[in-house]
Amino acid sequence: MKNIPKTSYEGHDFGFTSTITFDPDDAFAEAARAIAQATYESTEAACAFLDSDEGREFGHQVNRRVFSQRITNVAAIALAIRHWMTLRPTARQIDEYELPDGMNLLPALVAFFSIQMELAE
Repeated sequence: MKNIPKTSYEGHDFGFTSTITFDPDDAFAEAARAIAQATYESTEAACAFLDSDEGREFGHQVNRRVFSQRITNVAAIALAIRHWMTLRPTARQIDEYELPDGMNLLPALVAFFSIQMELAE
C-alpha cells in the first residue's frame, strides 16, 4: 500500500477533510487508498478528487454515515464508494468535468483528475 501524505489537503478549507469530524487525517488516507483501488487509478488522482468540490460531497456522505449509522470511517468510506460507483454524472458534471455520458460517477471523476494531473506535467 502506498503511503498517503497527510498533508495532501493542508491549507484547504474545502474538499473531503472539511467535512470529516473524526480523525480526518486517517479518513483522508483511507479514502484515497480505497478510491484508488476501486477505480484502478493512482492514489494521487484519488487525492485530487478528495480535494475537490465533489470530494467535499463525498466527505459529507461519509460523515453522515458515521454519525447516523454509528459506524467507523472505514466502513462509511466503503459504503460511500459503493454508492458513488452506482451514480451517473449529472448534466452539470458532464459539462463541468467533460465526463462521458453513461459512465459511473466515481471512476469518471477520478479519471478526470488523473488526466488533469498528466496534462499539468
